[in-house]
Parts: sequence; structure tokens; C-alpha cells
Amino acid sequence: MSRKPSRIDSAIRDMAGALQPLCRAGYLYGSQLEKATTRRDVDLLLITDSSRRSGVFCRIAEMQIRSDYLIHPTVITVEDYDANRLFRKIRRHARSLW
Repeated sequence: MSRKPSRIDSAIRDMAGALQPLCRAGYLYGSQLEKATTRRDVDLLLITDSSRRSGVFCRIAEMQIRSDYLIHPTVITVEDYDANRLFRKIRRHARSLW
């Protein structure tokens, strides 16, 4: 069962909006889903096409410059997702961003 935060910080929503055109799916996991009082990082699982992978990293680098959060992206393809059980486990405990 996924843990659902009561709200997602507007800065994270902005990140998700900027990444959505480049990714097939995006998931938030880690401390942002817990009730920790200090959440300074953002763990993202992003599924994209291999041809868009570099564009995703460029967009994240641009966002990192302006963000108060440290962004920890895991950028994978559908094939990577299908081949690795760890990614499926992360997704089961994550919150979909779109």
C-alpha cells in the first residue's frame, strides 16, 4: 500500500510539471512521503525513452540551480523498469506525479 502525503510541496509540483513532457511516468518516493519535519531532498523515479534521457538530465540540472531541494533522480527506460525488481518495488511505495 502506498503512503500518500496530505500534500506535495508546490516546488515539487513545479518540478513534475517541467519533467512531464519528457517522461512517460514520474514517481516521488523517500522522505517526501514520510512525516519527517525536515525534507531537503527529492527522490524521483522517472521513466522515459532512451532518446529523451539526456534531455531529462539537462532539465533536472536547470531545476537544481533554482531549487532549495537536492534532487536525486533515477532516470530509467521502460526496459530498465521491466528488467529490475528494485524499480518496481520503489514504484509500489511511491506516489505518482502524473
